[in-house]
Amino acid sequence: MVRLHKRIAAETGEHKVQLYDSTRRRWGAELDWSEIELERDAYVLQVYPVSQLPSTPAGKSDLVESWFATGTIDADERRIMLELPDVEAYGGLRNAVYDLTCMQLEQMLFDGKQAHVDPTQGPAMPIRLGKLYLCAALRDGCPEERLNMVRKYLDEAVMMADAQKPPAPPPMPPMPGAGAPPPMPGPDAMQPSMSMQGAA
Repeated sequence: MVRLHKRIAAETGEHKVQLYDSTRRRWGAELDWSEIELERDAYVLQVYPVSQLPSTPAGKSDLVESWFATGTIDADERRIMLELPDVEAYGGLRNAVYDLTCMQLEQMLFDGKQAHVDPTQGPAMPIRLGKLYLCAALRDGCPEERLNMVRKYLDEAVMMADAQKPPAPPPMPPMPGAGAPPPMPGPDAMQPSMSMQGAA
């Protein structure tokens, strides 16, 4: 990749790319490859596995059983996956709501295009991730119009969550025979009667 960028810079006279910080999800300074002098032994390339999911049928079955034991999947999902244990495809489906929500939020913050919460998506994930993305965007100085897109998206999710709340139960009727409490005795009732005083 280094040699390719150097060759493009040599052929075109100028080849600039903008650095992107994937940890903080923000763009940084521009880098002009025509000005870069990087020796081949000045960097190290390390390779890591993309997926740690088991590849054997027995390993996949064990993983399905562990998901069932921890409540990640229910009995029907366990039966289906043991018949055809494609755990990678199922894992992608389980993450679909998360992936869709991230895509919508990044569409608003990076591309400036308004996204909307889908009814099948539900409000929980958009509310949880929307708050995190919004705080990170505020920290990184994102333009106000894009912040407002995320706020509108959050408002949609909150309205959806409120609409899904069950109605408040009606007030309990009074118990049969239960009337108003007896009145408190007045000050005269607290005085002993004349007959009692004479008896004393």
